[in-house]
Amino acid sequence: MVTDTAAAIRQGEMSAVQAVSAALDRSESSQDTLNAYTLIDRESALARAETIDEMVSQGHDPGPLAGVPIAVKDLIDQAGLPTTCGSGFYKRIPERSATVV
Repeated sequence: MVTDTAAAIRQGEMSAVQAVSAALDRSESSQDTLNAYTLIDRESALARAETIDEMVSQGHDPGPLAGVPIAVKDLIDQAGLPTTCGSGFYKRIPERSATVV
């Protein structure tokens, strides 16, 4: 599924915005039951997806997994977003993202 989604986005058969919106909708609709996320950054995710769609529309290859929605555990630093390690007392906002992101 990941490779199919990635290929569809790169080939313009599916937009990154569509893929990301669907993933965000599923995540948000299950949040009350699962409480799986400490933060869902819809605005940034959609902005990044729009950038990827723009690259594709201009004939550029955005990369092998560009536009494929992922979740990043809050154990991993993402610049400007809180890293809490799932804790109520540990909270910091890193200036840089971890290399893995």
